[in-house]
Order: sequence, then structure tokens, then C-alpha cells
Amino acid sequence: MRETSIVCSASISGCNPALKAVARCIGVIANADATRRISDQQYDLLIANIEEFLLSENGSGIPTSALAELVIREHGERKSIPLERGLRYLFEAAEDGYLNAQVELALLASRGELLPPEYWNHEIDRIEIAPEEVDIFNTAQATIWWRKAAENGSADAQHKIGMDLIHSNDLRQFAEGTAWLYKAAYNDHPSGGAAYDLAYLMEL
Repeated sequence: MRETSIVCSASISGCNPALKAVARCIGVIANADATRRISDQQYDLLIANIEEFLLSENGSGIPTSALAELVIREHGERKSIPLERGLRYLFEAAEDGYLNAQVELALLASRGELLPPEYWNHEIDRIEIAPEEVDIFNTAQATIWWRKAAENGSADAQHKIGMDLIHSNDLRQFAEGTAWLYKAAYNDHPSGGAAYDLAYLMEL
């Protein structure tokens, strides 16, 4: 516990940009948690300390992307940061153009896990929303954030949009989808998926 805290403090105060500090801290904490060198309470406290720092006056110059990265890297079995705050951080960073937050929102929306602002934005009066309206919201948000992420350079998003357009049975959208696949392949899409799909289309 003591060693983990020291490493995290040093990486936050001595690393620029802040994103690298957050990534290093979360890596250290996750490793300590995986090897059971810290308790659940200690894990939650460390995450809370990083969040507090990023929100403090000392961290006032740190971009919203650092808070979003904290939420993204903590996703999984661990969710110390409440959903409402986490979504607020992600939306703020995504709207500021942070690619990782845009991809994370697209993934959450594709899984139907996003909640409308009425649930997490305290500036809006909270109202009851029917499940089908939440589904409509997620479908729309998935489209928005996959495209924003693609335009922002995500090869995964470019591949996703490309394949969706190609399967739309519309000739114009097929052409656009092919263009997105070219972009994804040029952007070194992981495992060569986009290049493989392009090669397959050329054989049709």
C-alpha cells in the first residue's frame, strides 16, 4: 500500500502530460489489486485520491481527457467512480474531441449501457424515461460517437462504420463504406481486419 501510493504521487506530480500520469497510476493500482497487495477499501481510496487531485486547484490545468481516462481505465469489474460522474467526465472529454472518450461512449452505446443526460446531469431535472426511449437514445448515440471517433482517426471506428454502410444495401452507402475501410486499412486497423475485408470485397 505504501509503495503504491508513493509511485502514484510521483507519477502525477512529475509527469507531463497528465494523461501519462493517470495511465501509470491506474496501471500500478490495477497490478497491486490483481495480486491482492491492496484491499478493496485501499483501491477505492487510491482512485478517489486521483480523482480528487484532477478536480483540485492543483489540477486545474489538466484537461477533461485525464478524468475520462481515469474512468475508461477503471472500467471492468472495478467501478469506484459512480456511473453518473463517470458519464459526465466521458461526455465532457468526448465533446472536447478526446478520441478515447468518443470510442468509449460508442462502445457503451452499442451495448445499450448509456444513460440520457436526465440521469447524470444535475443541471437537468431528472425525469422517468421509458426503456424503449433509452434504447432509442443508445442507438442514436452509438451512431454519433462511432462517426466522431472515425473522423477523429480511430481505425476501429472507421472499420465499424465502413462495414455498417457496406451492409446497408444502398449503393451510395456502399461506396462510402468502402472509403472508410480504405481509411481504416491505411490507419493500420488491428489484425489487418479492414485490409482483409477490402480484399474480400474486391473478389466479389
